[in-house]
Amino acid sequence: MQKNTKSLSVLKSLLYSSSYFLWLFLLIYLSLLPDLNGPSIEIPYFDKIVHLGFYFVASFLFLLFIEKTSLNKQTKNIKIFSAIVIHLTIGVLIEYLQENYVSGRSGELEDVFANFLGILFAIIIYHSKWNYFSRPN
Repeated sequence: MQKNTKSLSVLKSLLYSSSYFLWLFLLIYLSLLPDLNGPSIEIPYFDKIVHLGFYFVASFLFLLFIEKTSLNKQTKNIKIFSAIVIHLTIGVLIEYLQENYVSGRSGELEDVFANFLGILFAIIIYHSKWNYFSRPN
């Protein structure tokens, strides 16, 4: 029975880690594509909502990945700090690359702010879920 539990734990760990890294790859890949002048959506601040959503998912998957791996021994504050630093750094680097090296794209401080909000929302929702499910009955 214990072997099945360990196998399930390894499987969950693999699922969370692969989900996180695939999402991160998708985020970086789409962010560094040149502007193809495709159809544009005429919703005010739609691109900021997309930024918020992508970084929300990335940060949430990161927190699940940390929870389900051996890295789970980190304290709550280290997990929060790691999620913020890693994803904010990625966002700033992407904006820099867009501004300086990607044709038809520009880096915007507002995008970094939207990324940061997505990261914060993920942390808030993750920890409210964690507190809800871990409290005693």
